[in-house]
Amino acid sequence: MNIVLGLIILALATARGTTLIVSDYITEPFRTAVQRRFGDDSKVTYLVNCPYCTSIWVGGVAAVFACLILPISWWWLLPLLLALSQAAVVFAALLDR
Repeated sequence: MNIVLGLIILALATARGTTLIVSDYITEPFRTAVQRRFGDDSKVTYLVNCPYCTSIWVGGVAAVFACLILPISWWWLLPLLLALSQAAVVFAALLDR
């Protein structure tokens, strides 16, 4: 697979995964359960409601996946994680307009 195409797909997947967790209707019961369990002001509740926070974790999974399936060195894991997270946030901002 072309590395550029693979990275674009992973960036889009990171954006979609982040949106799924943070704001989609289907995961609302999960977010509500977290809120009930940990309270409104907890860091865990903030984590599942904040696209910036959630995109780091989703981007991390995507970056590990990228290093496994694409010819990318593990040295790129952290920069790739941050880039995928930022791409998710940018895509979310563009779609909210």
